[in-house]
Amino acid sequence: MIVEDTLITVSARRAERRVQDLRIADLVYNPLTRSCDEIADILSREIQPGSTEARTIWPKVIPAGSIAPMRPRRDLAVSPGQILMTLRPSATDSPVAGVVEVRADSLNAVEMKETRPIRYFAIFFDRPRYLDAGGVLARAFTLEDVTSDRFR
Repeated sequence: MIVEDTLITVSARRAERRVQDLRIADLVYNPLTRSCDEIADILSREIQPGSTEARTIWPKVIPAGSIAPMRPRRDLAVSPGQILMTLRPSATDSPVAGVVEVRADSLNAVEMKETRPIRYFAIFFDRPRYLDAGGVLARAFTLEDVTSDRFR
C-alpha cells in the first residue's frame, strides 16, 4: 500500500500526482508497457499511531537514492510489505537479468516517525502492473486481490 502524499507518475512525460488525488478511471502511466492503465478501484485506510495495527504495518521510509542513483528520487514511505521492483546490486552487466521483486522492509528502510495518523492507499487495476512511485516501481493490486486475506 502507498502512503499519502506519495507522488505517482501519471504520464510518459513524468507528470506526477499525489496518490490521494487519484480517482477511479484516472489513467496512470505504466513504465513497463509505456502506456497508461485505468484505475479500477481505490481503497484507503487510516492507521493511528500507537495502535495495534501500527505495530505491524507502520510505514517504512526508503531514503532517496538508497536503491540506486535517483531511486527513489525523494524519500519514499510505503507499507513494510509493499513489493517493489528493483535491481540486484550485483547485476551490473545485465539489467533485465538483475530485476527482482523485494519487500520494502528488506531494503535499507527506516520506520516512519509516529507523529500523526497515516492514510494508506491501495490502487487496483484490471491486470497486474507496477506504479512508478518516485522512480521506484511499486506493485499495484488487481481486482482479484480484493478477495484475498490481505484486505480483510
